[in-house]
Amino acid sequence: MNSKLVRDNIPEITAAQGKQFKFNTASKEEMLNLLIQKLQEETSEFLEDNNAEELADILEVVLNLADEIGINEAELFEIMKKKRERNGGFSKRIVMKITP
Repeated sequence: MNSKLVRDNIPEITAAQGKQFKFNTASKEEMLNLLIQKLQEETSEFLEDNNAEELADILEVVLNLADEIGINEAELFEIMKKKRERNGGFSKRIVMKITP
């Protein structure tokens, strides 16, 4: 049986649409792997569509991944800020050529 992590309101939404699915709650042990799978799914969808909604889905998953490994949103953005200060961001569009 195929299963995937879905947003919290999906059981109610699908029921209201008359669709029948079985749902269960992931264990703490399962959650990290489910979020990693979800990140891959959402990244693939963004690569196909290149739209803001898919990008927001990726961010939602990343924030949940951070929480899963014990980092809250503020801490994650602080880590990002420090790394940007140290190494820069990507705004200058610099591309490094890799030669064999």
